Amino acid sequence: MQNLIKNILDTWSEILAVSRVLSWRDKFWFYRCFMGNAPKLVKEHSLCSLDICMNRKCTTLDIDCLGKRFHLSDYDFCSVREIYGRRIYFLTNDWIPRQGDFVIDLGANVGMVTLLCAKLGADVVAVEAQDGFIPCIKENLSENGCLGNVQVIHGLVGGGSGVFSKEDNFVNADHFDGKLPISISMKEILDIHPNKRVNLLKMDIEGSEFDLFSSNWDWLSMIDRIAMEIHPDSGDVQEFMDNMNRNGFKCKLCTSTMRLLQKIPNIPSLLFCSRS
Repeated sequence: MQNLIKNILDTWSEILAVSRVLSWRDKFWFYRCFMGNAPKLVKEHSLCSLDICMNRKCTTLDIDCLGKRFHLSDYDFCSVREIYGRRIYFLTNDWIPRQGDFVIDLGANVGMVTLLCAKLGADVVAVEAQDGFIPCIKENLSENGCLGNVQVIHGLVGGGSGVFSKEDNFVNADHFDGKLPISISMKEILDIHPNKRVNLLKMDIEGSEFDLFSSNWDWLSMIDRIAMEIHPDSGDVQEFMDNMNRNGFKCKLCTSTMRLLQKIPNIPSLLFCSRS
């Protein structure tokens, strides 16, 4: 019974959070999809059916998030819920980028985090390994007048671990368009804005985070905060957190619904690291 109540409350909280960032037109379709899929949502304990319905009904979205309005021509509604509704990469308001901040987005996907940070006035380096996403990133940025704030790189960091440590996984990926990414290091990324501190490093790189941190931690001296999805099937999460602590960071591990975790789960979770 407790789990059922918790699931209902989490679902309703999610519905309210995402509806707040949608335009009236998109809100109309959102509630239609919600009502039309309600029995399936209850049965599956998942919002996947809602996401699929929204992806089909709304080819574009108008978003109002953190006081910034922008248009999305390419998106996945699950990510819209997470990034704009739940704000999963901003642990508290202090994590929200401000005018003149410098943000690095590793695993940019279609550029949802990149776009929001650029609209907030930050300079952004967006790195994405799947070449099919690169035009999507640029289209979303161009439609919102943000191309000038962002350097887009088709590249792979930490290629020695995770999903994309094997070339076959690229070839079989949904957004592989025929071109493999360049291998790029954090030093090379940081050199794009030399001597500029990184206010936020966002990472969602499918397990490559373990290789990225495996040999050289020197570049961490330029980072203030890290918000990342961490994948326990690709490395030792506790060892990773211990290394971050030794390098002057405090770590918090959270569920995808932003609940603080007391122990390391066996599924991907969110790790927030900030300078102590």
